[in-house]
Amino acid sequence: CWMHRGLIVFASFNLLLDTEELTKKLRAQTFRAILRQDVGYFDDPHHNSYVLNARLQTDTGVVHAVATQRTGVLVQIVASLV
Repeated sequence: CWMHRGLIVFASFNLLLDTEELTKKLRAQTFRAILRQDVGYFDDPHHNSYVLNARLQTDTGVVHAVATQRTGVLVQIVASLV
């Protein structure tokens, strides 16, 4: 039925928006945590700007990928029930 399909599309779109918002908040909180560190923290070669930027991108990217994948599975399950 077209109404069920429309509802599934609407719900999946909202779930994807929530996933994007989650990733955005996670990046912002991680960045704030990095900025709160003492100056000496950045003297360590493991904490230079390149490493921290890469961690910020990859760690939040992994969370985003997992959340998006789970959203897709959830939508498939709901669609198969309808």
